[in-house]
Formats: sequence, C-alpha cells, structure tokens
Amino acid sequence: MEKNRKAYVYETEGFEKFGENARKARIIGEPVIYGAITGILFIIRMLLNSFKVPGLVLNIYMGVFILVIVFFAVSYVLSITVGFNSHRFRISEESIEQIEGVVSISHEIVPIRRMLQINIEQGPISKIFGITDIEIITAGGSMTIDGLDSEKAAVIAENLKEAINRFAEEEKGKHE
Repeated sequence: MEKNRKAYVYETEGFEKFGENARKARIIGEPVIYGAITGILFIIRMLLNSFKVPGLVLNIYMGVFILVIVFFAVSYVLSITVGFNSHRFRISEESIEQIEGVVSISHEIVPIRRMLQINIEQGPISKIFGITDIEIITAGGSMTIDGLDSEKAAVIAENLKEAINRFAEEEKGKHE
C-alpha cells in the first residue's frame, strides 16, 4: 500500500542570503579550526610513536586519522559551497528564522516576544572581513545568526533591542 508522504519543503521567499564577505571569512576560518584539530591529532600520533605502542594500535590510529582528514575536507568543501548557499535568515515583526544545512536541514524560529538578550560578537577573522555575529538568547536556548555585515548587524541588534524593550513594557503594563 502506497502512503502519501509529503516532504517538507522549506520556503525561502523573503529570506536573505549572507554576503560574500561571510563566505570569505568561512573559507579562512574553518581551515584554522580544522588545522588545530589536525595538529592535536598529529601530536597524539607523535606521542604514540615515542612510546612502545603495538603496531596494530598505530595502524588503527592512522586509519582514524585519515578518515578524520577526509571528513574535514569533504565538510569544508560542502560548507563553503552548498552549505553557504543554503544558509539564510529572515526577520519579521513576530520572529527571526534561520535555515541552514546540507544533509540535515535546520529551520529555527525564535519569536521576538521570547527574546531576553542580544549579544553581538566579532572574532579576529570576522573583523578583517567586516562581519559580525548576533546571538539571540531566550529562556529556552539561543540562536546565532553568523556572518552579517557589521553595519547591518548593528541595525538589526538595535531594532531587536527596541522590540524586546517594547514587549517588556507591554508585559509590565499588563501586571500593574
């Protein structure tokens, strides 16, 4: 018996893509992270060589090491191509939405009424490319919109702060 299954298709109308500077920062930033992890794995390998570790253990470790390197390479290529193109966000009067992912697609929706705090973050690589991340804190968790143009991020953060204050005043008025 055939079942009618309908795949959820993510509506991307009204969603904004991230700018080219965000892609450039990702191209440089991700290898730094992957390089650090690879360096740690290499140091572990060197330590294993300095002790009398059975050959089988070294061979298994090298197999895992190679698999990790291949995973990083594939992940990196997917991230800067398909992943970057599928990463979008939308801000409306009621909520902020973000869609990201390649294999596993994540669609986050945070109602503005639930927001408690806005954090603006900019690391050294982001600073070079003029991009900023906005972290939105709610009582139940957080959402980060990364790779926004710094000027746009400042405007978004200010608008969200005003909306949070407006909703807080409305709630305060209800309880007085």
